[in-house]
Amino acid sequence: MNLSERKKAARQYGKNRFAGMSVADKMRLVLSMAVKAATERDVNRTRQAIIVLKKGVNFDEHPTIALGFMQLYVRCEQLLNEGERFDEILKILIPLQRAWIMAEPRKHISIRPSPKDKPALPRRPRKGPSVRIVNTGEE
Repeated sequence: MNLSERKKAARQYGKNRFAGMSVADKMRLVLSMAVKAATERDVNRTRQAIIVLKKGVNFDEHPTIALGFMQLYVRCEQLLNEGERFDEILKILIPLQRAWIMAEPRKHISIRPSPKDKPALPRRPRKGPSVRIVNTGEE
């Protein structure tokens, strides 16, 4: 497999992987890419990530929240156009990224009910023989 075929295969793998992600996972990925691009002071990649974030805003379910996200992304775009103000862009994107990470469901944490919520457990059998020998006095 030559280099161009490997790149093509890697691109296709990335597309398939992205298509199988949840919306929250996609947000975390794109925000991560945006933060990395802004940290590296890469104007084009930062702009592309912000465009993807703006396109991903869904006004159908929670329009007020969606409007807030859109305003933040538009502000990032303005800061980029006003002179590549990456430090200010990162002050917006990093807290958003942390919030999405904190919103990630924790599969490894189990919530245990309080003792009041637990049903009474049956008593354990006593240790020892299962048959009890009783001396009746008869031999």
